[in-house]
Amino acid sequence: MARTLRDSKLDSREARARLKVRGRPYWRLIEPGLHLGYRRLAGRPGSWCVRRYVGNQAYTVSKLKGVADDNADADGASVLSFAQAQAAALAHKPQARGPLTVRQAVEAHLEQLQGRGSARDSKARANAHIYPQLGDVKVEALTTAELRAWHAGLAKIAPRVRTPKGEPQR
Repeated sequence: MARTLRDSKLDSREARARLKVRGRPYWRLIEPGLHLGYRRLAGRPGSWCVRRYVGNQAYTVSKLKGVADDNADADGASVLSFAQAQAAALAHKPQARGPLTVRQAVEAHLEQLQGRGSARDSKARANAHIYPQLGDVKVEALTTAELRAWHAGLAKIAPRVRTPKGEPQR
């Protein structure tokens, strides 16, 4: 994991309290092409955001979940310290550019299921039934007729057979 950077203007809540209230964030470079921003707000905790360079002199900016630890102690989820915001910025995945595929949509759904009992089963079903036929299809290009044909095809295939551990897949 990358080391935590220090910034005298953003490190502590006392330092952030001395900043002017303004609409645009105070930025700190985390790694090449990735910046962490702090937006100071009047009368409430500040917010953290991430700015990524996407090329051609363009950036994408997105808000991190959780507010700054200006008024409350950081808990790592809904209230983030500067160090926790850095870690969240490094882990933040940029939004996919271009048309959304069925694979991307299903993977986003599976990511939301992480930590629940159904995540592993859902992933196995997606690998077996969705990705082979529909994985690379653009969501906007899907038609009702295609989905109905895919669904009807699922009913016609032979049932999956369990394979004991250590044996080749049947």
